Amino acid sequence: MNKGVDMIKRSNMVLKYAFTLGLIFSLGLGQSNGYLAQKLMIENNLRKRISDALEKVIDNRKYVIDVSVDLEISSAYENQTTYSPNGGGVESLKAAEDMLAATGNASTGSVGLPIPGFDFTAETSSDNRDTAPDPEAAPMDTPVGDNVVSRTQTESRPAMASVRNMEISIIIQEGAAPELIENIRQVVMVASRFNRPRGDVLSIMTASFKERRDEKSAEQVLLKNIAEKLETLESQRERLGEVDWKQELENYKESEAERRQEDRLYFQSKLAEFETASRDQSYDQER
Repeated sequence: MNKGVDMIKRSNMVLKYAFTLGLIFSLGLGQSNGYLAQKLMIENNLRKRISDALEKVIDNRKYVIDVSVDLEISSAYENQTTYSPNGGGVESLKAAEDMLAATGNASTGSVGLPIPGFDFTAETSSDNRDTAPDPEAAPMDTPVGDNVVSRTQTESRPAMASVRNMEISIIIQEGAAPELIENIRQVVMVASRFNRPRGDVLSIMTASFKERRDEKSAEQVLLKNIAEKLETLESQRERLGEVDWKQELENYKESEAERRQEDRLYFQSKLAEFETASRDQSYDQER
């Protein structure tokens, strides 16, 4: 009989330990999943904002973006403030407990002693309601207005996540001009709200990207069409007996040289006539 009882106790203890470990594991996993979910959400949001901004500067097929964010999650905060009916502090916790016990009411409010350095609070109800004592059931020597807590104000703040620092890496097509790299740096810093004193890091690297097959084939088709068009035009000119443009240029140069030579001879003859007339005129004046 005792062995059976011991076995039942041991099995109950094992179940309790297993349940406790499972609860702790589930809580830890939930917190980890919450952190990872917020981290991925912020990283995806930053990546989208940076990509939208870079599309105004460079083609979207010529860059790669990587964002890594380190988050800091603050703990939840809850603050309870109690107020007495007359605006003053409660004299003692014992007097308030005795008065509540005398009235027979459940502890639905909060009892506190707002003494500097001490804070005694009881359980608070979901809604902040005013509680008043029963004057008939309260002791005669107990000041009602001074010992009863009339209102409890609860201020709570959930856990919040903030960015501790982030690392942004940009890879662009090699051969980019320094002006383009500087423009990319400025655009990324504005789009991501970059904060260097916080510890943020921004790195821009270059790499040789693979050419797309459709773009390469399109260029080849275009060049082939241009070559075929030039061959067709050349054959048409040969059939029509047209002179090559180089020969036309040489003919123009020769005709222009002959014209300049004729002009030079004409001006030389005129200059000789002027000199002869001037010499004859000076000779006549001397006579």
